[in-house]
Amino acid sequence: MEQIAVIPNSVIENLLNNQNQILDLLKNQGSENIIDDQMITIKEASNITKLSELKIRQMVDAGTLKSKRYGKAIRIYRNSL
Repeated sequence: MEQIAVIPNSVIENLLNNQNQILDLLKNQGSENIIDDQMITIKEASNITKLSELKIRQMVDAGTLKSKRYGKAIRIYRNSL
């Protein structure tokens, strides 16, 4: 035997509005991640900023530049320059 539930329109509208808000947030988050995911080498950061590679390394060590280490390799988030 099949059961049918009756749901008021206001509840359905609230659910759809919440779903649309979540989708909007996910879309915005995705575009930010694309920007955040652009990583460059120390040499590239040095060329962009016109600072020495040593200064870039010092800024990474100090936490001034957002970066990630992959073994010995260091990659800097471009948007942190």
